[in-house]
Amino acid sequence: MTFWDFKKVLVTGGAGFLGSYVVDNLEKKGVKDITIPRSYLHDLRVRENNNKMVKGKDIVIHLAVKGGGIGFNLKYPGAIFFDNLMMNTQLMEEARLANIQKFVAIGTVCSYPKFTPVPFKEENLWNGYPEETNAPYGLAKKMMLVQSQAYRQQYGFNSITLLMANLYGPKDNFDLESSHVIPALIRKFVDANENNKKEVEVWGTGEASREFLYVEDAAEAILLAAEKYNKSEPVNIGAGFEIKIKDLVELIAGIAEFDGEIKWDTSKPDGQPRRCLDVNRAKKEFGFEAKVDLREGLKKTIDWYKTNMRGRGGSMEIREGMLRKKKGGSRMQAIRDLIDTEKLKHIMNIPENFGDKVEVIVLPFNKDEKSKSYYLMKMQQHPGYIQALLNDPDEDVWDDL
Repeated sequence: MTFWDFKKVLVTGGAGFLGSYVVDNLEKKGVKDITIPRSYLHDLRVRENNNKMVKGKDIVIHLAVKGGGIGFNLKYPGAIFFDNLMMNTQLMEEARLANIQKFVAIGTVCSYPKFTPVPFKEENLWNGYPEETNAPYGLAKKMMLVQSQAYRQQYGFNSITLLMANLYGPKDNFDLESSHVIPALIRKFVDANENNKKEVEVWGTGEASREFLYVEDAAEAILLAAEKYNKSEPVNIGAGFEIKIKDLVELIAGIAEFDGEIKWDTSKPDGQPRRCLDVNRAKKEFGFEAKVDLREGLKKTIDWYKTNMRGRGGSMEIREGMLRKKKGGSRMQAIRDLIDTEKLKHIMNIPENFGDKVEVIVLPFNKDEKSKSYYLMKMQQHPGYIQALLNDPDEDVWDDL
């Protein structure tokens, strides 16, 4: 038997960027029972929803967040703090009350003090206040570590906390309003080439440094820790190197074959001066080491963007279709709700600036197969289509488009 045999796993954020890779890896390990809550149906800021989600589960992997790049953090600091704090705190409490076997909490490098000595060691986590643009997010995540350690001390609750470096990779968020630095740069350079633009604007001075971890490596680290790590101390998850933003910009521009001018808007903030994690604890405790180097990972991400998202406003193409009803059925309203454009945008995490034409395909499937939310997540990987699948409908009730 393996650790994952017969486990029932809840993956919050399982329909998102990192979550989709974690779910894929769980499937490869033979996990059959995976629950992926969607915020539209199960708002994790509401305690009753957390109670429902954890019932009967063995493992919780908590990936759900509200966050983004510097611009997003500056625009929504209050919502970022409140939403993350409420999700984290209530989910862990309900998991404890439900006697969950293990809770894997995903923290962030943003929790570290602004002027942490490089490389960041876990024991330096409390030696100062986070960089200001990251503080609401970083501190909300940091409280999850406090809760995790307190619950282990008082209740013997088995929860662990992983501190993630900045992630990147295929299927990332390329919306310029909320994306992180790598997907934003990729979109700018690739789209500039596509539109014959000779200038790209980049925020800051380029002097700040960052560490970047390829998303497939991050997913591997999470499952290794879930299997093998059972201690209170937080663990850094990263690649163990740093690169200046100006060097990153030149690297991405080169891979994307952009030969125009790069214009630096120095009126915009740099964020934290330096970021680089000491990753020795992860290697020692559960044998994790990042495998994908930065150039290789960037090329894979750029190729994916060019193939899947170029010219589509940074996300999937949404086209109009019609749904016909052959005969009466109680599930019709559910489908109508899904067809509603604004609700679909919310379900699929589609930014507000995308078009309002929607294509919906309805396919019957048996009730013992994956949940509707899982299929909705899967459809994010296939630009151009959104599928709405109903639990166990009569075969002759619905027509395909």
